Amino acid sequence: MILAKSCHDLDIFVWLLGKQCKKVSSYGGLHLFRPEKAPEGAAKRCLDGCLAKADCPYDAEKIYIANERTGIRTVVREGKTGDAAWPCCVLTPNDLSEAAVRKALKTGPYGRCVYACDNDVVDHQVVNMEFEDGITVDFQMTAFTGEGGRTIHICGTKGDIKGNLGKNKVILTQFGRTPVSFEVAEGDMSGHAGGDNRLNLLVKLQRELGLTYLFIAHDLSMVKHISDRVGVMYMGHIVELASSKELYANPQHPYTKALLSAIPIPNPEKEKNKVVLPLEGEVGSPINCGPGCRFASRCKYATERCKNKTPVLKEIEKEHFAACHLFD
Repeated sequence: MILAKSCHDLDIFVWLLGKQCKKVSSYGGLHLFRPEKAPEGAAKRCLDGCLAKADCPYDAEKIYIANERTGIRTVVREGKTGDAAWPCCVLTPNDLSEAAVRKALKTGPYGRCVYACDNDVVDHQVVNMEFEDGITVDFQMTAFTGEGGRTIHICGTKGDIKGNLGKNKVILTQFGRTPVSFEVAEGDMSGHAGGDNRLNLLVKLQRELGLTYLFIAHDLSMVKHISDRVGVMYMGHIVELASSKELYANPQHPYTKALLSAIPIPNPEKEKNKVVLPLEGEVGSPINCGPGCRFASRCKYATERCKNKTPVLKEIEKEHFAACHLFD
């Protein structure tokens, strides 16, 4: 979970401190969202006559229809569109109506009971780190909070700093003095705290000024949105390289195919029926890789040759490159 969802948070700690991390410990688990923890009378889907609905804070009908802050009725009443209609815009981006949201909840993944979602991801995790000069950092990721988003608390010897990304606010307190509060960014802060809007600005400047960027991300939809040419990396090696249009339409490397198959589809029917290519096996050590393809331990096509000889990046179609023995 930390690597998939919060790797950039860990990057921020390193950037703020300018120090090397010496020790790391991490623990957590899947505590609540298990079938055996479901309340009595819970249905498989929230709109299928769930008897636990009244007292369930995770009821999809409450969240996506009736809630004053997140429900579709508020979206319709206030005429919200785009990111302002979140989270309903995720369910039905092309039809922001109560009927459409109800249909999505009845048939799509967002209407499933949280205790019956085949979840194998932790619902809470802690990472403790010790940096040079005795600096310690603790990072917590939890599903159990009244507000989403991110907060930070930096404790120094002469004061502390508290930040809230969702509220766009920082409070600086020098010990013995009155706290000072100020906003840290300007402009539209919707869409990942303004990140989406700034990405669109990058795309606009790219097209108008002919700029070139090196854009590194794990969000594959975002990569497709901003990039003309894409390189897919696995454990430090580029395994496939092609134009964005070609790579997303015609992936060749087994790892690329698995990655693209996991991209969420903003259509409940298509999302329900899509086929995700599973990645099994153990992830190898990035420190002691040894000979052979670094993806071999997770590839269903791997042979002895894959385990003993590293594949080189070669052109398999015009301006489309892959590093895989399947193309030898």
